[in-house]
Amino acid sequence: ALPPSVARLIAGAAALLALVFVGRLVLAAGTVTLYVDDGSACTTGCGSQAAPYRTIQAAINDADGRIAAGTVSGATIQVAAGIYLERIYIFPNIHVLCDSPATTTIDATGGGRSAVILAAGLTGRVRTDFSIASCRITGGVGEARTAIARVSGGGVFVLGDAVVSNNVITGNVMSGSEPNWVGAGVYVGYGDPIIVGNVITQNVADPPPLGGGSNDSLAVGGGIHVEGNGAGLVVTHARIEGNTVADNVVGGEVGKGAGIRVEAPRAPWSPATSSSATAPPSAAAG
Repeated sequence: ALPPSVARLIAGAAALLALVFVGRLVLAAGTVTLYVDDGSACTTGCGSQAAPYRTIQAAINDADGRIAAGTVSGATIQVAAGIYLERIYIFPNIHVLCDSPATTTIDATGGGRSAVILAAGLTGRVRTDFSIASCRITGGVGEARTAIARVSGGGVFVLGDAVVSNNVITGNVMSGSEPNWVGAGVYVGYGDPIIVGNVITQNVADPPPLGGGSNDSLAVGGGIHVEGNGAGLVVTHARIEGNTVADNVVGGEVGKGAGIRVEAPRAPWSPATSSSATAPPSAAAG
């Protein structure tokens, strides 16, 4: 048997290790809030209220790194009023919350892609628990998807169970070399997203003509487009409610669903306030 003093020493060390382990678990279970202000001059050690990041994507990348390292389980990116000249990519377990769509703009003009993407990227995390809220989102042109001859999601591009709420999504004018343009305002590729309380207006999908016949250019879903069976093998169940969808444009040689287009009966239908064409889930809008 060990001498009592040695036994007490071993027991004390074991208890200390247990406390360290529990402490790490508690830390990993926590979340963090990172701050963004377009007027910030911070260059290192940014993210606090006193020293916010200057760009939204920098804060998102910091949060993603912390989640990957296991020091936090999730993050909120608190965005102050301002104009953010960037496009952003939001990863799972990250939530972007703007001050107000009246005061806070994400302007992706010149970025050549969707203004906002919500997807897993290379994180390997499950595509759940991520969102964007209370922002004005403009200037996006969509994601070129050469394999399926499409440009998708001018304003917001969703792959997963994201929440897009209380934003103003406007002035996203799609462009690209692919013949089919879908979802000028919001595009849902797959997952169970919630699209609620947004104003989606004056977004444009108008691909140039290809010359007629079976090769007509196609534009669908000026406000919102939802893939029926999802991209790949993931079934799509989008919840769309309480949105104002108005004055969006679909052109091309064939245009369908100026307001909302849902490709299959998989999304619970709650009519939006809209002056554009809309479609119940049982039929695509023409």
